[in-house]
Amino acid sequence: MAYYQIENSLMPGRYDCRRYVDFAFSTHLHRHPELVIALSGEIVLSVGARTETLHAGDAALVLPHEPHGYSTPAASEVIVTVFSADYAGDVFAFLRGRHAVSSVFRPNICDFEYARVVLEAEASSPYRRRAALYALLSAFIEQAELVAGSETDELIARVLAEMSERAGDETLTMAGIAEALGYEKHYLSRRFNRALNVNFRTLLTRCRLDTALSLLRGGDLGVDEIARRSGFASLRALDRACREATGRTPTQWKNQR
Repeated sequence: MAYYQIENSLMPGRYDCRRYVDFAFSTHLHRHPELVIALSGEIVLSVGARTETLHAGDAALVLPHEPHGYSTPAASEVIVTVFSADYAGDVFAFLRGRHAVSSVFRPNICDFEYARVVLEAEASSPYRRRAALYALLSAFIEQAELVAGSETDELIARVLAEMSERAGDETLTMAGIAEALGYEKHYLSRRFNRALNVNFRTLLTRCRLDTALSLLRGGDLGVDEIARRSGFASLRALDRACREATGRTPTQWKNQR
């Protein structure tokens, strides 16, 4: 069963790049896209029911909310970059509602080497990072066979969009979204749980926390008001969700700006 990775789903402006040796990771999913470049060896990537192998010089793009995992048959070294879609908003607007037959692609050597150096360098400016990401994303789009998402993909995308837009409504429920989309509640709930392996209430809480953390880090609202605007029933509810997901209190997040 896939699990929802909260740290790679929170807040716009997220950027996290790490190098791994003999990379392996159990099946998971998250809101933000993920780029992998293979430096050496072989890495097996599973995306949903599909399994692919990356060799040295290959790259792969995992799209938002795609269940995926990794394993290394013998030895490998990779760079994994998770970034929020606003780093390349036009690209992900184009990709919305589409899926690739294969996640793996082969950048040209210049783009590969530029990305290898720039993406993991702490001193790289946001502009250089965006340039490296765009170079790889352009190669992906040029090489990928893109197909329309399935009926299930489209339905789940609509549920996630409704959830994101209405997360600040404290009364929001699966029943309310089902009614808005014209589906029966239990049918939609089963489709949602089967597709994402996470229940609606858990994901809604994480979506609300995403909103709260953005407000905590980017404005002058009081914590009580942030809890209300994010859809939490009380400051206590926000505090509990924040501690469980991040290990910090809302006040600590606000003070670290």
